[in-house]
Amino acid sequence: MLTVLFKLSRSLHKYSGLIFFVYFLLMAISGVLLNHPKLIRKVSVPLQITPASHTLSNGNRMAIRESIVDGDSIYLAGRGGVWQSNDNGLNFVKIDTGFPSASYVQDTFCLSLDKKYNRLFAGTRNGLYVYNFTTEKWVNIPFGATDNEPIMDLLQINNRLLLFTQQHCYSAALETQDPRFSIEPLRFDAQSRPQSARITHFFLKVHDGSILGIAGRLFVDTTGLVLAFLCVTGLTVWWLPRYAKNSIRHGNRRFNLKWCYRNHLHVGAYAFAFISIIALSGVLIRPPFVKPLAIFQVPLWTLPLESRGAWQPRIDKALFEPESETLWVATRHGFFSGQADFSQPLQKQIINVPHSGMGTNVFEALPKQQLLIGSFSGLYIWDLPDHQILPLPQHKKDAQLAKNNYRATGIIIKDDSPQYVADYRRGVVPLTATHPLQLPPQMAMTSMSLWHFLFELHNGRIFRQWLGPATWLLIPLGGFLMLSNLITGFYDWLWRSRK
Repeated sequence: MLTVLFKLSRSLHKYSGLIFFVYFLLMAISGVLLNHPKLIRKVSVPLQITPASHTLSNGNRMAIRESIVDGDSIYLAGRGGVWQSNDNGLNFVKIDTGFPSASYVQDTFCLSLDKKYNRLFAGTRNGLYVYNFTTEKWVNIPFGATDNEPIMDLLQINNRLLLFTQQHCYSAALETQDPRFSIEPLRFDAQSRPQSARITHFFLKVHDGSILGIAGRLFVDTTGLVLAFLCVTGLTVWWLPRYAKNSIRHGNRRFNLKWCYRNHLHVGAYAFAFISIIALSGVLIRPPFVKPLAIFQVPLWTLPLESRGAWQPRIDKALFEPESETLWVATRHGFFSGQADFSQPLQKQIINVPHSGMGTNVFEALPKQQLLIGSFSGLYIWDLPDHQILPLPQHKKDAQLAKNNYRATGIIIKDDSPQYVADYRRGVVPLTATHPLQLPPQMAMTSMSLWHFLFELHNGRIFRQWLGPATWLLIPLGGFLMLSNLITGFYDWLWRSRK
C-alpha cells in the first residue's frame, strides 16, 4: 500500500511540476523583483506586449490621480506624468522636459501650483519636481534624507508648502525661488493606536517578509530563489536523456545529473515549510478568501515592527479646511485632524463613509466645511457640521455610476464644484459637467512599468484579457497546486530517506 502511495505521489509531483513549471517559476522570479522595486524602477514594458486590458484609455487605471484647474488652464497628473491644457480641456500636451521618462518613476500622485513664482510642483513615486513655466523645464528638488520616496500629497498653507510622504511631513517657505525643506513634528494621538490588525494584513506581511523588516524580505527573496532553483533542477532532471542518468558530456564540460537530482530532493525538503507558508499566505490574501478573513483580527504584537516605538499610520492624502483652519490627514487607520502648526498631536475623527482597504485616493475640501472623499469604495461628500453624508450629483447616463459605484482615483474640481471623477475602470466620467473631457490620445500610449507588470502578473490580473471572469480562480488554484507539489515532493524525500 505504501509503495502504491509513493508511486502515486511521485507521479503527481512530476507531472504537476512539469505542467505548471512556467507558472511556478514566474511566481518565484516576480515575487523577488517585486520586493525590490528600486532595482527595476527604470525599466518599462513595451506597449506591444502589454495586454489590452491593462492599457490606458480615457484616464482609467490611475492615469489621472490629481488635477488643478486655474481659469482656462487644466493640469492633470497620474501614471502618464503631467499634462497641461490652456483651452479649458479641449487640447492637452504633455510637459515632460526634465521629467523622469521611466513609467514607474514618472507616476505622479499630487500637484501644487505656485502662482507667485509661476511654477508647478509635482510629487511623484520617485520624489519632488518643480516645473518653471519660464524655462519650461522640470527640476528635481531634494526634501529629506531619502529624496526618492513616494510623495502622497502637497498642500499650500500660509505661504508654506507641506509635503507628505507615507510616514513623514516636510515643509518649505514659498517666498524663495529655491525652497528648503525641513521635517515637521507630525504626531498622531497615541490613544488612537489600534491594539489589533486584520489577519489579512498579517498574511500580507508574512508573504513579502516585511513582518521582520529588511531581514524578512531578504529571507523571502532567498526562498523565492530556492523555488526557482527547484523548478530549474526538476526540469533538468526530467529533460536530459535517461541514458545519461549520472552525467552528460558536452564538449570538454561535464554536467553531473546525480548532483542535480540529489540537491533537488534535499534543498526542496529543507525549504518545504518556508515555501509552503509563503504560498499559502499568498492564496489567503486573494479572492475568494480575503473578504471572509478580513473580519478576523490578530494582536498587534504579532506585527513586531508596528507594535514598537511611536505610532505612525500610513498616510494616503491630506487637505487644509480653510473655514476652520484645520489640517486633515487620511491614513490607512482612518482620518485625523489638528492644527496646521503641528503643535499638538492629530486626533482621530469618526467619518462614516465606506472606505477601501487600499486607501484614500480623493481627499478635497469643498465650501461650507464639506470634505470630498473617494476610494475604491465610492465617492462621498461628508458634511463636517452635521456629521452626515451628502448626496452626490446623480449620473443619468450610467445606472451603475448613479448608484455611486465608483472606484475613484482622482477628481477634477472647478468653481468649488466636482466636475469630473476619474474611475479606475471607466476613466473620466462627468459629474456636474455637461460635456465629456477630451483627453489626448497620446495618454493611452503610456507604457507600463516592469514593476506594475510583474505585480499584475503575480496577482493573476494580467490574464484577465484571456480568462475573463474566471481570472480570480488562477491564484487559489495555482497556490494549491504549488502546495500539493511541495507536499508530494516532501513525501517522496521522506520515502527515499527511509529506504
